[in-house]
Amino acid sequence: MAEERLGRYLLQEIIGQGAMGTVYRAHDPVLDRVVAIKTIRLDLNRADREDFERRFQREAQSSAKLNHPGIITVFDAGEVSNVAYITMEYLQGRDLRDLIKSKRLNQKQIANIAAQVADALDYAHQHGVVHRDVKPGNVMILAKGRAKLMDFGIARLQTSEMTQLGTALGTPKYMSPELVSGQDVDGRTDTYSLGIVLYQMLTGVAPFEGETVSTTMYQIMHDPAPHPSTLGIEIGPGFSYILNRALAKRPQDRYEQAKDMANDLRRVEALDEAPPKMRVLGLGKPVKLDKPVDIRLDVEIRPEASPHVKTVKQNTLTQTKPSGLRRTAAWAGMLVIVFISWKYFAGGDATPTSASGPADTGAAVANAATPTAAGTGSGEAASKQDTATLRLAVSPWGEILVDGKRVGISPPTSQITVEPGVHQLEIRNGSFPVFSESVTVSAGETRTIKHRF
Repeated sequence: MAEERLGRYLLQEIIGQGAMGTVYRAHDPVLDRVVAIKTIRLDLNRADREDFERRFQREAQSSAKLNHPGIITVFDAGEVSNVAYITMEYLQGRDLRDLIKSKRLNQKQIANIAAQVADALDYAHQHGVVHRDVKPGNVMILAKGRAKLMDFGIARLQTSEMTQLGTALGTPKYMSPELVSGQDVDGRTDTYSLGIVLYQMLTGVAPFEGETVSTTMYQIMHDPAPHPSTLGIEIGPGFSYILNRALAKRPQDRYEQAKDMANDLRRVEALDEAPPKMRVLGLGKPVKLDKPVDIRLDVEIRPEASPHVKTVKQNTLTQTKPSGLRRTAAWAGMLVIVFISWKYFAGGDATPTSASGPADTGAAVANAATPTAAGTGSGEAASKQDTATLRLAVSPWGEILVDGKRVGISPPTSQITVEPGVHQLEIRNGSFPVFSESVTVSAGETRTIKHRF
């Protein structure tokens, strides 16, 4: 690209691009150093501009509070010609998502990377910051296996004035049950997400990956993670214990602090010899492998001229054939997809007659944990003559706000109860523009709201 200027910075190369923004490698001529600049265009409508400005400000404030070797350093933030930007250290490495896709790491490397991320999270939590979007794409692996945690764009500063600003969503398959159901969260939501990342490093896949967002969220709320042995991956009692605890559905059953998880990861071999006894929490029971998995892995990460190219030594991986459990799950998933597709394309107006299906049960759980938009009690307790109902058909998913108050995520939330009158409805999904509509409903009325991002 031709050299351009943003404020005092000289933009040299595009190193990342999304729907609403771009990340550049740039040069700071004042301090004579290479930096990374994350930008987002603000030539949007007023509501979208305010939303993205808040997110950018939140990321800058969250990151600026933190000075830790495992967290990316922010140098500067500002706005120039309708472009907001954050200047941060330029990292020469490879994000963990790409590393997992290309070659599986050996278990010693996995424990080391996860422990480093846990250390970074513990530091952030001690300084009042909950990341809320821990995933492989937000972890950069540098030379000699050093890990850096990035992207605090939806982090929540744990102060009273930031409550409304902290309601943004994470990535669905890495979200904790309490985040899915709209409850208040603390650092233990990050511990859960790190457990998902650890599982993915060990197996190559996330434990909860339904064909739709609704089925994924149902699995997060209700199902234990399948033991890696059901995928033909052999892990020791130490990793089983760590996953079991990190992926517990209830926050109080997880590690109280991320540093406790880091300590266990560093002594995982000792845990293999004498794992603590505990009841089954977040991880399913192991199955006996017919044939042991032969994993010979030696991933070496070296700094290269390009920040995104690394040398990876050849490795081999042999797995057993997937068990019948996965085939059964696949058939169940197909039935769920058919049900959800029928319900959505029918307009979302059909009233479910049972809460036994995954999508409806997930909605029931989410709604039970979320007050009505009016804040005066649950929809089930309110009289239909005194309230109105908003049915939701959102694809693929969205965070629902009514009159500025977060009321759930759809799917799985399929309907909400509101008081008669005029309400401002917002539906948000990551970097997509916010859907906003003024809705007028009368007592006893049912209104269907459809939106596809």
